[in-house]
Amino acid sequence: MAGIAVDSEAWFLERCQKVKLSESTIRTLVDAGFKSFGTLAFAVSTTPTQLDEADVKRWMGNIFPHDFPPDQSSKVRRLMFEAQNLSVADMKARVEPAADTAAVRAMPNAERLARQEALKKRVTGLILSPETLPAHSVVDTLVKQLEDGVLQYLPAYRIISRAQEAQMLKKDQQVVVDGEGNLKMASKAESATCDTHTDLALRNAWTRRSLAYDLAGLCSFQVLEEWCHKCFLALMRPVPSGYSKVTTHQLIAADRHLFTLASHALLGKLAGEPGREKPLETQIKLLSESQEVLQYLNALPTPPPSAPWPGKRKWDDPKGGEKGDKGKGKGKGKSSKGEVRKEFTVPDGCVSRVNDKPEGAAFELTPRTVAAVVSTSVGGLGVVATTLAICAQRGLDSGRGANSVGLGPEALAEQLLRKPTLEAFDVLRVFDLLPRNPSKRDAFHHRSFGCGAWVFGSQIGIRTDTKSFPKSSALFCRYVHQVNPHHTFSSLVLLDDVQSPLHVDCNNDRSSWNLVIPLTRFRKGYIWEECEGGADRFEDASGTFWGRLHDVSAGPVLLHAAVNRHAVLPWEGRRVVLIAFTPRDSPKLPLADRDWLGDIGFRLPSSSALPTLGPPKLFLEVFSGSATLARAAQRLGFTAVAVDNCPRRPQVPTVRLDLASDMGRDALFRLLHDKKPAAVHLGPPCGTSSRARERPLPAKLRALGLRDPRPLRSADFPLGLPHIDPASPDGLRLAAANRLYDLVFHVLLWCAEHDCVFTLENPSNSWFWSVLALKVRMHASPKVRRWFSDLHEIIFDACEHGGARPKSTKLLSNRAAFGSLRARCSGRHVHEPWGVSWRAGGWVWSTHLEAQYPVVLAARWAACFASACHVSPGPTEAPDPRLQSLSAVGRQTRKHKPLVSEYKFVRIMPRGQIPSSGCKVLGAPPVQGGDSGEVAEALPETSPDSEGLGLDRGEDCQVGFYRDPCEWFQAAKKVCHPLDSENKLPKELKASLEANMVADRRALFLRRKLALMKAEILSKKLEQDESKLHSAMPSWMQTVMQGKRILLLESLLRQHNFDDMEAIELLKSGVKLSGVSECPAAFDVKVKPATSTEAELRQVAPLKRAALLLENRASDPELERDLLKVTMDEAKAGWLQGPFSSETEVSEHLGRTDWSLMRRFGVRQGGKLRPIDDACDSDLNCTFTSTMKLKLQDGDFCISLAMEIAKRVMGKPGVVPREWSGRCLDLSGAYKQMAVCEQHRSLCVLLLRDADGRPIFFISSAL
Repeated sequence: MAGIAVDSEAWFLERCQKVKLSESTIRTLVDAGFKSFGTLAFAVSTTPTQLDEADVKRWMGNIFPHDFPPDQSSKVRRLMFEAQNLSVADMKARVEPAADTAAVRAMPNAERLARQEALKKRVTGLILSPETLPAHSVVDTLVKQLEDGVLQYLPAYRIISRAQEAQMLKKDQQVVVDGEGNLKMASKAESATCDTHTDLALRNAWTRRSLAYDLAGLCSFQVLEEWCHKCFLALMRPVPSGYSKVTTHQLIAADRHLFTLASHALLGKLAGEPGREKPLETQIKLLSESQEVLQYLNALPTPPPSAPWPGKRKWDDPKGGEKGDKGKGKGKGKSSKGEVRKEFTVPDGCVSRVNDKPEGAAFELTPRTVAAVVSTSVGGLGVVATTLAICAQRGLDSGRGANSVGLGPEALAEQLLRKPTLEAFDVLRVFDLLPRNPSKRDAFHHRSFGCGAWVFGSQIGIRTDTKSFPKSSALFCRYVHQVNPHHTFSSLVLLDDVQSPLHVDCNNDRSSWNLVIPLTRFRKGYIWEECEGGADRFEDASGTFWGRLHDVSAGPVLLHAAVNRHAVLPWEGRRVVLIAFTPRDSPKLPLADRDWLGDIGFRLPSSSALPTLGPPKLFLEVFSGSATLARAAQRLGFTAVAVDNCPRRPQVPTVRLDLASDMGRDALFRLLHDKKPAAVHLGPPCGTSSRARERPLPAKLRALGLRDPRPLRSADFPLGLPHIDPASPDGLRLAAANRLYDLVFHVLLWCAEHDCVFTLENPSNSWFWSVLALKVRMHASPKVRRWFSDLHEIIFDACEHGGARPKSTKLLSNRAAFGSLRARCSGRHVHEPWGVSWRAGGWVWSTHLEAQYPVVLAARWAACFASACHVSPGPTEAPDPRLQSLSAVGRQTRKHKPLVSEYKFVRIMPRGQIPSSGCKVLGAPPVQGGDSGEVAEALPETSPDSEGLGLDRGEDCQVGFYRDPCEWFQAAKKVCHPLDSENKLPKELKASLEANMVADRRALFLRRKLALMKAEILSKKLEQDESKLHSAMPSWMQTVMQGKRILLLESLLRQHNFDDMEAIELLKSGVKLSGVSECPAAFDVKVKPATSTEAELRQVAPLKRAALLLENRASDPELERDLLKVTMDEAKAGWLQGPFSSETEVSEHLGRTDWSLMRRFGVRQGGKLRPIDDACDSDLNCTFTSTMKLKLQDGDFCISLAMEIAKRVMGKPGVVPREWSGRCLDLSGAYKQMAVCEQHRSLCVLLLRDADGRPIFFISSAL
């Protein structure tokens, strides 16, 4: 928001008045054009921080009269000082964003009031009150989007009013660590929401949004209101028979998609140009008429009514039974058929209940009461009697009986606590006798009971019911220990038929997990939990969200309720659940209260569990591949390090080690001993152990030349079949895999010795498990064999966690926290086929496609690691750089469009109307829908092309209609040659050709000479400024940029209206090696997104350095000697700094220890040695997002240029063609021309080795 403060005229005038400048002085400043701090800061010099007193006096003498009062002069100087500091703060905020990215700086009040007054004049007929005006925080958020140049969708429930904001409590403070490692106090991110559950509430929220966008300067109120008006017209539009009315969910979906497309089109272009229509207004007008958006506002066919549940009984009908039942109570017990209903007689020893309230003593089940119930049951009541009989028999078999008749909850709980093992029915019996409170989460206020600790604001204590019913609380705690012995909790709640809406348990400890245990049998009743990459959709009035479903009816589940939004879905039957959780600040309970709760059975977090600012725990993923799991662990607060030999587009910085070699093995164990990770995951490759090798390929694939994969292992020979030659490719693969499996076994022993949480993953039917079992049996220690047999085994299907195929996976772990991953395929989703397919010019096995962990699985897996390691989720992470870039800009295809399209047009039509010839079924329609041709008429119902695509007979699909030969020929005649259409010469080049071929040679020579003379004169004029510019650079940068006349180049480029002036700033300040590069207007956009960040790279830099120094790759000694000589020559030229002999020297020179090391190697090209700095291996390239597409002057360009010259020569009558002559200019030293920016030199420290193998370090100064 510093940019608004600098350029705000209203705030500047208010500030002038506050420092008591006279009206005449203010008027003089404004008349001279100094209307803001931004203009005043640079009134005297371009370097306001180095002002000379004489310059200030000279400026004031030119602006103000000679009798200018001294007090007014001092106040003007004060304003100039404030303007300078504001400008510096604005520049710093743009170059070095604050560490607290969640905080949005507030707009100055004077500027805010000025904008509101201007809005009142523009918007008439609308009463601007605190209830209709948007909150200041909403406007500030939109202003930040304008400054960042990235449009983000603002959901309706986040657009609170000014009245709601004024009534909010004071923001909580939290201790955070900034980018330099310093502690600071910062405000927690606001989470205020407004009501959008009704149409009117949503309309009011969107009106506030229109006002907010107008106040922020993003879009006018009128344009946004026109779009909102169009949406609500669709909501009120009548629909034809058989269709449902448009819902608010469709409105929200259309609105969200419109802003998504606008964000894609306006990346970096939100500000626009003064005096012209705002870019967002143009996009909204365009997209509001686009079918890609309007398709969401179409009425949808009404689904057929669902059939009634076959198990439904007459008395379950909420309307009172069949049509014949009037339900008014005057039938004297008659049924719909006129028969007299038999009354249910309450047996001796029992009592009836009305609305769940007993009329006498408690109903206790004994053999006598059960027999009485069965004997008096009639009709459907027999089902109830049978259930009661079964429950009573369970109680009698467990030692209960007539002794518990008439017992209260405490007496019954004390009796049940003597049992060796509790059952869910025992807990339910006690719960039914306890007093219950209405649940605040449930709209119908169903009942609940809670015990343990409570927290409200800054207060914490013990629930009253805990002390009133200590035995019952102890019974509940014991049952929780029985279900999950490792779960930590300080509070319990039992919910009876409570359906909680979408919410977050904000009063829970963010590092804790909710354990939800079912106590009754019911159907459905899932818990939906929001998570990144989730496959299950949840919709309510506030929007559409994605997450995962927890099947509570199948068994206990763990829920990260303090962080993720969640809700309970409808169910059938009675749904009673027991939830064990930890409120925030539980370790702050008084010692006496903690001891008392501990005696009852609560497992409270220790005092050491209070949030600390220590270093995060280390998570190590070995055999990481793309490091999806490490990335998910990093988002939950771990310091994540991945290890692999050949990573595939890693999402976190990866240590590259050949773990099959002795050197890589030693490096890994040294890393384990030095860093002692809190959690380790191992996913060894299973290529030689795959059971898919035992399945023969189909005959049609063998006919195409594919060979059946050979089995390499068996149950009798898990280490390898005996007939395989060790020197063959298969034998070498087996030997390398066995070395990796041996490494895995020893890493597991290390984890056991150091009590490190680990998981080991492989396909459930892989021969790897047989190899591991063999190594355990061969181990001499019985203790190791017992430890291995006690490990927890978890088996799940990947399709239940976001995978495309039902890949059965097995985990081994030394913690029970991973049990929530157990899930077998439910059959509720579609699977991709197994086998082999042709992709990207080669055959790809589907097992290879399933090697990478799905995002959903990785998120759930990492959550289990966080629970097992007691890791508290860290601060909200910045958006993933890769996803942010792709969502904002999108990928560009590398494939050229065909010169003549294969199809004349493509239509979307029902399968039953597809003709039998002349077309081809292309598959399901795209998400955005729409035809490329006219509406299709009725067509025959047969289509052989659609068979095998998985399309139902009534399902819509895309159909391409072929051209006939005449249409093809006519279209081909209109095609331009690619050299004419794809390689158009720039107009500047054509103008230069024209000047060279038309102008007189002598005149051309004189014009060129004059241009050189002007350049020399300009160089002399700028010589002094050039010297100042170079002297202001660091000494190492002066050496790199020596002799380069930067200001001269800048002036010449400006004279010729060069379209990429940002290149001059790179010469002045150096080139950034990390982050996002802005795409100049002269280039096409092509995004290659980053997969990591600079902070993540620096976080693991010491670990990567240690691994790289341990690695000593064999190379040609002569090549290494020549490479060291070339590097020393570059150091003498000033392009590198060094040599340094140790890491300590480099750290002292750079003033930091988180510097990144990259290996330098040499390549001989044509007898010349070229040094290569491996920024890919060091993961530096992974932190940079490039956004521009370069169009090089390749061979096609040269041919187009030659054709253009030939046309001009041959097109002139009377001109005799002559030989052409040209000259190619090439720089003798085309590289090392640009300096590296100061803050990124520590990311490119080079590593070489001398003749004895000792490391030598150099710091790069130039590119």
